[in-house]
Amino acid sequence: MVRRRPRRNLRKEGFVFPTPLLAVLLLAAMAALSYLWLSARCEMLAGGIREREARLARLREERRMEEFRWWSMASPERIVHALRRRGIRMDWPRESQVFYVDLTGSGVGCGPNVLAWRGGGRP
Repeated sequence: MVRRRPRRNLRKEGFVFPTPLLAVLLLAAMAALSYLWLSARCEMLAGGIREREARLARLREERRMEEFRWWSMASPERIVHALRRRGIRMDWPRESQVFYVDLTGSGVGCGPNVLAWRGGGRP
């Protein structure tokens, strides 16, 4: 007859941490670290967006100021002043030298030399 060996006691001595609880705690720690990383990343991207929006607002203001400068510089009084300052003698064109263009394409009321666009401001 086969002799039976005595079973060894598989229990370890001391404190044994439960494995399911360890898995849950590791999962919670990973979730917390992921949340912190994602939050830091979002804050970093938001800071970059704020900087770019501030730069865009500054550039828009500069563009507006530059447009105003160019529009005021292109006024008839400024042109005459600049011509005189540089010693250039120039006159405005006579009415017979002006050619108007019809931007609507209707061609209504056009004479042989005039295609009539007489709106104010830009076409």
